[in-house]
Amino acid sequence: MKKRSKNLKTATSKTKSINNSAQRLVLIQLTKDTSFSFFSLTMRNTLNRAFSVKKIQGSVVVSVTKSLYKNNIVIITTLTFTADFLIEKREI
Repeated sequence: MKKRSKNLKTATSKTKSINNSAQRLVLIQLTKDTSFSFFSLTMRNTLNRAFSVKKIQGSVVVSVTKSLYKNNIVIITTLTFTADFLIEKREI
């Protein structure tokens, strides 16, 4: 995940119509490379394992997907955590 971090910018969703916008983190691609691929389940499990190693109890991430527009990466947290929490813990 750190390899791609040079090409990504962090932003939270500003959409008012989504009830769980506090749980949604969008990693915006700065490059136009739309050909990259990743496995959502593998990414989610990797993130949750990283938090577990740092002694954070329970699952943090519910899903990781690519957006339809510009293939940005969308990370959705469980109700216990927020996008701000992910930003605070980005070094994990």
